[in-house]
Amino acid sequence: MEQEQLDELTKRIEDGDADAMVELALIYKEGKELAKDLDEACSLFYDAAQKGHAKAMYNLALCYENGWGTDEDLKEAMAWYKRAADAGDTAAMVNLGLSYLAGDGVDKDEKEAVMLFDRAAKEGDADGLYNIGLCHLNGWGLPLNEQEGVLCIRKAAMKNLPEAQNKLGYCYEKVIGVPPDNQEAVKWYRKAANQGYAPAQHNLGWCYERGIGVDQDTVEAVDWYEKAAAQGLPEGLCALGECYRDNTGVKKNLPRAVRYFVLAAERGNRYAAEQLEKKPLKKVYAKMQKMKVKPE
Repeated sequence: MEQEQLDELTKRIEDGDADAMVELALIYKEGKELAKDLDEACSLFYDAAQKGHAKAMYNLALCYENGWGTDEDLKEAMAWYKRAADAGDTAAMVNLGLSYLAGDGVDKDEKEAVMLFDRAAKEGDADGLYNIGLCHLNGWGLPLNEQEGVLCIRKAAMKNLPEAQNKLGYCYEKVIGVPPDNQEAVKWYRKAANQGYAPAQHNLGWCYERGIGVDQDTVEAVDWYEKAAAQGLPEGLCALGECYRDNTGVKKNLPRAVRYFVLAAERGNRYAAEQLEKKPLKKVYAKMQKMKVKPE
């Protein structure tokens, strides 16, 4: 950030401009234009929140929830989420709704979650639409309605939300609330995958490996699995392990297969742990442990 710009922001802050406080706080929070300083960011969010700035209230709630620049305090976080939601911040509505859905920091209340998601959705918030769609699909806080759920998720997907695009692809593949259409599934998986969304990258790889909605191409499948695995997605790591174990799209390499399964198991994937106890990997894994070979 140029010194002139910083001086201008500082002057506006001295004049009590809440927008300037939030603007500078976000810069400190991200650490891109200035050195990252969560303490300063939190302090600025607090000052702006005291002036009734909805976005500042939301970000202050995030600070308390995650311990950014302040002590972690879930109760205080929920209080600020509520104030931000009452002030019309849709991101706060969604986060508060998720807290009610999980009973995290507040008493579990699916109906309250639905109400908050619905408020955000009516403001056109993509996350609100996506989460109200999930509530319809799963019967959380309202009657199960797959068709209505997919409709909400489609609206979120059209707003380019990768989670919604991936879920819509899954609905087409698994025939949830829509007719079966594997090509449509691949279309939506690809949209999310191209945004770097790891679960969609794995799902797209799955489609290429098996020829679901696309011509079978195991090399392309491995490419997408690698993208998902690079982000630490256990399913992507497992898929690569299987490819190296089974000579699928890559040359068979059991030690490398073991490494991927170990990385997935370390992330809590039970399937990966089970594979390490089965032939042909069990002996290779035991030898690598004896040699103290670590996963890459």
